Amino acid sequence: MPRHLISAKPGRSRRRGLTLIELIFALAIMAGVVGGGVLVTTNSLTSAFRTGSSVASLEFTARQAISLVTRKLEVAGGDQLGPPSVLPPFSASRIDFRRAIGFEDGAVVWSPVERIEFQYRPDEPNDGVDNNGNNLVDEGRLVWIENLGLADERRHVLCNWVSETLEGEIPGNGIDDNGNGLIDEPGFALVYDEYRIVVRLTVQRSVSAGIVLSRTVRRTIGFRNGE
Repeated sequence: MPRHLISAKPGRSRRRGLTLIELIFALAIMAGVVGGGVLVTTNSLTSAFRTGSSVASLEFTARQAISLVTRKLEVAGGDQLGPPSVLPPFSASRIDFRRAIGFEDGAVVWSPVERIEFQYRPDEPNDGVDNNGNNLVDEGRLVWIENLGLADERRHVLCNWVSETLEGEIPGNGIDDNGNGLIDEPGFALVYDEYRIVVRLTVQRSVSAGIVLSRTVRRTIGFRNGE
């Protein structure tokens, strides 16, 4: 057999071997790219699910709290409300009131004075610092106080996660930042006239470092004319 034909077979075998290695290498790269894409997609879906769940939770918290406030103020008397600390276009962050709890000899019986107000959380004083490490600054809670100032005074937290300021508002700059007609309004804000109150509430939660979700609810409440 001619010498050049004998040497051709090993050469072709080497070329086939190199091609197979290259193919395996290419498949490995493709697998890495596809796997990375799946990982990114999975992470994105997980993040979106968590964000959606947090938004739904915040929405529920805000609506539940403002419903509790509504039920209490709807049976308050117009002449049983404590005067607002400030007047429109500013807003108050607390309200004192008495609720109608029954009748006696044809007259309305009013409860002892009660209060609903924004309070800073015990672990989050008003100092512009994230003291409790939850990525929120100076957050508070909405508190209902029964029998205000009496020996049997009782306090109930209606909701946590209340923002220091209403959504879109920058505190202390004397400007209506969010364009709702109010200036420097707090996260729990009340504007009221003789027989009507507009209540706004912003709650917030940190879903990751640098990302804070906020939800704001608004309710107009009418209350009883005093007798």
